[in-house]
Amino acid sequence: MEDKIRIKLSIGNRQYPLSIAPEDENQVRQAAEAVNEKLRTFMDSYSVADPVDLLSMCALYFATEFERLQQVQNKAQSEVSQKLALIEGLIEKGL
Repeated sequence: MEDKIRIKLSIGNRQYPLSIAPEDENQVRQAAEAVNEKLRTFMDSYSVADPVDLLSMCALYFATEFERLQQVQNKAQSEVSQKLALIEGLIEKGL
């Protein structure tokens, strides 16, 4: 079983205790800071009083960004696969 460390994160003025792998700590802390930063942006930009609504907006923002990046990655992988198939075809013709 992998060793875990316990950390506390503050997201939207609430504390969240987590048990995570030590190698994930930096990434988890950066993600929490990104959420807090986006929360501040939404608070400054919209007149939304309910913190749950703000967190929902953050979740939608990050989910949308994830989907966009996944599409970019899928397109890049498809292009690489096509180019590899072309190269393989050229190599086979040369043999």
